[in-house]
Amino acid sequence: MAHEPIIYYWSSSTGGTRSVARRLNTPTSHIDQYAEERPYILMVPSYGSPRTGGYIPKQVQHFLDRRGDNLIGVIGTGNLNFQEDYCKAAHLISQRHNVPILWRIDLRGDDRDIQAIDLGVKQHWHTLAKVVECST
Repeated sequence: MAHEPIIYYWSSSTGGTRSVARRLNTPTSHIDQYAEERPYILMVPSYGSPRTGGYIPKQVQHFLDRRGDNLIGVIGTGNLNFQEDYCKAAHLISQRHNVPILWRIDLRGDDRDIQAIDLGVKQHWHTLAKVVECST
């Protein structure tokens, strides 16, 4: 069964990831609104550092513990000033769930980021989603 594209996201109180999600033409929804077992892309900021409990927000980790089987790709948001920690959560999620990093966004992104994500999802959704659908 072919599902339409969806990007689930989590955003900190600064709202950077939410800002990107709202500008996309691809359907997006907060992880709290996950309602159907289906393939999805996750957009997530890096949060903190190893000293503060890890890069992946706890809410995202809990979500992935329950819903990680349908993850087909990850988009990271972050700050280039964090150098090797830039989009670290996306890298860790990619490794742990064996999915590709589809895009990395500095801060709230720009028009190029929005266009690249929308175009990439449109062009590659069915290939990415097929991997999950074939494994279920």
